[in-house]
Amino acid sequence: MLIHWNLIKQRPHFLAEHLNKYFNVEVVYNSSFRKGVLVKNTIAAGLRRTVIFLLPLTRYKLIRKINSILLKLQYRIRLRLEDVVWITSPVQYELLKDILPSNIMVVYDCMDDRLEFPEFKADTDLLEKMYRSEKDLLERTNIVIASSKYLRKKLIARYKTTKDIKVVNNAISYPNKDSGGGYVPYKIEKAFKNTKLKKIVYIGCLAEWLDVDLLLESLSLFPDIIYILIGPVGPPLPKNERLISTGPVEHKYIFEIMRRADALVMPFKINELVLSVNPVKLYEYIYSCKPAIVIKYDETQEFRDYVYLYSNKEEYFYYIEKLVSGKLGIKKNCSENRNYAMRNTWEERALIIKELILGNR
Repeated sequence: MLIHWNLIKQRPHFLAEHLNKYFNVEVVYNSSFRKGVLVKNTIAAGLRRTVIFLLPLTRYKLIRKINSILLKLQYRIRLRLEDVVWITSPVQYELLKDILPSNIMVVYDCMDDRLEFPEFKADTDLLEKMYRSEKDLLERTNIVIASSKYLRKKLIARYKTTKDIKVVNNAISYPNKDSGGGYVPYKIEKAFKNTKLKKIVYIGCLAEWLDVDLLLESLSLFPDIIYILIGPVGPPLPKNERLISTGPVEHKYIFEIMRRADALVMPFKINELVLSVNPVKLYEYIYSCKPAIVIKYDETQEFRDYVYLYSNKEEYFYYIEKLVSGKLGIKKNCSENRNYAMRNTWEERALIIKELILGNR
């Protein structure tokens, strides 16, 4: 995994836990010194985890060189013990390509369009390097999975590949006995304390694609709303007493957080990176049986029967106005929402992937 196990729970976490029901899965990830962004994620019974040791102070070139050697040494040992290696990014392949055993099965789970990430687009040399790595990865891999239809189209167009790319969308890990039990951490409890305001919740990374300008303008127009943003913080947010960022929380609390919300939002800026995203949060939003206001693009069109889609700020403000006036309910009844979510679980996705792996042995 490119991320620490205790960072906000994402696709690799869920798939590892559910694939471990059919295979002996070992999750390997780098150590992290950014303790402030880590939470205590649950771990499925029997799932093995290995932390790769790295040195801190990676801003120094010498440290980065030493870490590169440490990574390869530790991964080489792990790879000798495995039959299948699961890769989610050309960044990983660049590290592993020289040490991959020739007989190991490679699965490329393309979960994001990594070449559209800001750090790559800002550096033409790095972008070219990642392009070559992804091209080589597609040639080496035995199974290619894309998390969205748009991402599949991008891979085919970009590399003219003839590989059979399977689309396996994101999904939901629904609440169980460990899901908070009605409790939320104090920092979340504090954010919900104002009972007079309509509480609008966003759950996810607070990155460059979040349309902060839209949120600020809506706060100016509607004095009766407050935004509560749950997730790791990227660029600093502007100061506003009704724009509250709590930082990341354990996944087990999100269903209780959504239960306390008046509405849920996904206010993204549309760019090539976002267009490739099949949003995990929408499956969770739908399950929550709360009205959800979501930016419209091809991937979110799949959810149009369950969420309110907007194309511009006027449409977004229209739905906020309906929320404030008490006229924004859920589009389907709660039973229909839950049935939709339960047809789109990580367990179902893992079954598809299980058959792909067994069919390629």
